[in-house]
Amino acid sequence: MHISIKPEALFSIWNITITNSVLNTIAVTFRLVLLGIYYSSQFKKKKSERSVVFYAFNALLKQVYALFKSVTEEKSPVLFPLLSCFFIFILFQKGFGLLPGMGIILIRGHEHELVPVFRGGQEVLKMELALGVFTCLCIQY
Repeated sequence: MHISIKPEALFSIWNITITNSVLNTIAVTFRLVLLGIYYSSQFKKKKSERSVVFYAFNALLKQVYALFKSVTEEKSPVLFPLLSCFFIFILFQKGFGLLPGMGIILIRGHEHELVPVFRGGQEVLKMELALGVFTCLCIQY
């Protein structure tokens, strides 16, 4: 059994290597953008015409805001948009990685070996490091 720490390269576009973790991150980001567009369209409708998905996502946002307000107190209106985006992104990223069949679909990779098409985006430590550094810089400055 071969366990790889670094993500496997799938293909390259203009000398940019696309790995299976990047492909998974792009898929999750695309789904979150679609959810945001749907939430925005539902927000403009009358209360009687809104869907269950809208109310579920709204409840999630309220709970996340209450959590951040208990931690950040008076800075929560400023920090909530950034931190909630990261929180929801990581939550969806981890959930997407738990879906059945994530590592089953295999293709011939960049080095002609079989690699899974999707790999959890949070399995690579670069993602946590980048999000952590970006959050610290935004909060401090």
